[in-house]
Amino acid sequence: MPFKPLKLRTANPGSLASGSHRAAAYLIAAIGLFAFRLVREILDMETSMYTVLHVGYNATEGDIRKSYRELARIYHPDKVGPEKEHIFVGIHDAYSTLADPVLRFAYDRFGAQVTEWRHASSVHDYMATGMEMFFYAQLYIIGIHAFNWLISRHDARNIYTLGTYWGALLQLAAIAVQLYFLTQGMPAWLARSTGSVPFQINLLLLRLVPSFLLALESCADAIQRLLTSGSRKHFAFGDAHIEHDIDAESSRLMNYLQEDPRTLVDAQEHLELVASGILQLEERILLLADGVAKSAAMLNTTASTPPPSPRSSISS
Repeated sequence: MPFKPLKLRTANPGSLASGSHRAAAYLIAAIGLFAFRLVREILDMETSMYTVLHVGYNATEGDIRKSYRELARIYHPDKVGPEKEHIFVGIHDAYSTLADPVLRFAYDRFGAQVTEWRHASSVHDYMATGMEMFFYAQLYIIGIHAFNWLISRHDARNIYTLGTYWGALLQLAAIAVQLYFLTQGMPAWLARSTGSVPFQINLLLLRLVPSFLLALESCADAIQRLLTSGSRKHFAFGDAHIEHDIDAESSRLMNYLQEDPRTLVDAQEHLELVASGILQLEERILLLADGVAKSAAMLNTTASTPPPSPRSSISS
C-alpha cells in the first residue's frame, strides 16, 4: 500500500478555519522556538568542575581528593601523551578550585569566572563582586520590562509578556529563586535530580525567563483565537475543502461580538471576524446558487425531452 501523507483539509482564505490554522501554526512555532532556545542553552552551558572530577555537587573534600588522585593517575601526561595533556590540566584546575573552601563557595554561585577575580580573597570579597554583577544583570532585565510596558501599556490583550503585571511577577519570582541560590546554595534533592550547580540554574533563569514570557504571550494569543473562533472541524484531515457549518460558526461569532471592544485592537479584530463571516456566507450562498442552477438545468432538460409514444413502444 503506497504511503499517503497526512495533511489538513484546505481552508478557504479569509475563513474562520484559515484563522484557526494560522493560530495553531503560531502556537506550534512559539513552543518550538522556546524549546530550541532551552536545548541550545543547556548544550552551550559550561561543564561544571564537579563533572570534570566525576563527583556530585554534595561531594565531601575526601571524595574530591580521592577522585582527583584516580583521574590524575589515569590521565597523567606520562601515560596518555602530550596530545591529551589538556585533560590533565582541566582536572588539576578543577581540583585546585574545589579543594579550596572559599573558592568552592564562590564557584558554586558564580561559575568559573571567580578564578579570574584576583582582588578577591575572602567569601565577603567574592560575594560583593558577584552580587554587583548580578545586580547589573537584573537591572538590564528590569529595563527591558519597563521599555515594553511603555510601548504596550494601552494594549489590554497581552497580560503575560514583558512589562505586564503577571510578567513582572514571574520575573520577580525568578529573581527570588536566584537570590536564594546565591545566599543559601542549592538544596541537595535538587542537585541530585538535575545534576547541576547553582550558577548553572541561575544562568538559565537569567537568560530564559524573558524568552519564556515572549513565548507565553504568543501562546496565549493563539489559544485565545482558537477558543473564540476555532472548531474541531477546522482541523479535519483529507484532500477536500473544509465543509463549513454556518450555523455553528455564526453562533460562535455572535457570542464573541456581543462583548464590547475595549481597545482599538479589539475593535479591529471584531471587524476582521465580521468580514470573514460575510465572505464565508457569500461563499456558501454562491455554492447554493450553483447547486440550484444545476438542478434547474437538469429539470429543464427532463421537461424538454418528449415521452416515447405508445405505438413506438409496441413496435419495439
